[in-house]
Order: sequence, then structure tokens, then C-alpha cells
Amino acid sequence: MTARETILSGARARSILTSVAIATFAAALVAVAARAEFHLWFTPVPITLQVLVVLLIGLSLTPRQSFLALAEYIGAGIVGLPVFSGGGAGIAWLLGPTGGYIWGFLIAAPLVGVLALWLGQRWSIVAALAGIAVIYVLGWYHLSQWYFLAREEQSPWLLAYRNGVEPFVLIDIAKAVIAVALVYGGTRLGLTLPGAKK
Repeated sequence: MTARETILSGARARSILTSVAIATFAAALVAVAARAEFHLWFTPVPITLQVLVVLLIGLSLTPRQSFLALAEYIGAGIVGLPVFSGGGAGIAWLLGPTGGYIWGFLIAAPLVGVLALWLGQRWSIVAALAGIAVIYVLGWYHLSQWYFLAREEQSPWLLAYRNGVEPFVLIDIAKAVIAVALVYGGTRLGLTLPGAKK
């Protein structure tokens, strides 16, 4: 191996380690956000800060780092770490009423990143709202199946919409606005998250 190849190999290894470290930190933030929860009396889906953090990750990191971060988060929960809302853990949690939203995070974060790069800063709010839409679609579908299978509800789609989408729309739009303001407002002030897109 030549000196140049050695240098390139070392740089590549450092880049991979940096991406993994950033993703792990981001995954930890999602886990912390899951603990900031508020329960409404009529739905098994809590209000948390996870959507806000997922949007921040998508807007700040590369799509690859975003996907890795959420994959680490879900993987940590599957192996038993209490990273889901309410300190939940295990594969059974992903089969529960909120499982679809968690899988939605995995798709939403990198999608937000891709759209933000494609649309540019001016339309980044569209990217954030698209991410929320993905989370809602998967969450709505999964919750409807849970209502049908676990509770034998006769109108699971409507019930899942009323309990899993409708109450959260305005709150999550506000989270999208906050995420865009934090990321791009911080950039204008010279502040960026580690690994933020240039």
C-alpha cells in the first residue's frame, strides 16, 4: 500500500467513525425526546418531542447519517434498551399502537434530508412537512390495524385517523416550523450541528 493509499484509507476510516458517532448521538437525542411525553385521555398515542428531533436530524445531517441514526434508535429498542416512549422496549412495542410512527421515523428523517437538499433552504418547510406526512401514513395504517386486531373495532381507519392523526396536525406543523427555524436560523448565525449539511 502506497503512502497515498494509506492516507486515503485512514481518512475513510475516520469519516466512517465520525458518521457513526454523529448517528449514535442523534439516536440518543430521539430516545431522550421520547421521554418528554404527554398523554391525551382518548388515544394510546402520546405527544412527544420525537417528531421535532427527527425533523432536526433530517434537516441537519446527511440522508445516510439520518437513516443510520434512526436505525440505531430502533435497533436499541429492539434489543431491549428503554428508548421508546414511556421507557418501552422490545419488538412487542413495535407491534403496539405506536409502532407505525416509529418505523415512520426511519423513512422520514432521510427523506427530509433528500428533499431539503433538492428543494433548497427556501422550501425546507415543505421537506419537513413531507416527513411528517410519511410518519402519519405509517402511523395511521399501523394504528388502524392495531385497533382492528387488538380491539376488534368496526371502523378502525376512521378511529385511527381521529386518534392518531387529527389531534396532532397543528402541533406537528408547529414542530416543523421550529425545526426549520432552528436549523437554518442557526446556520445564519454561524451555528451548525456536528455533521450538518454544507
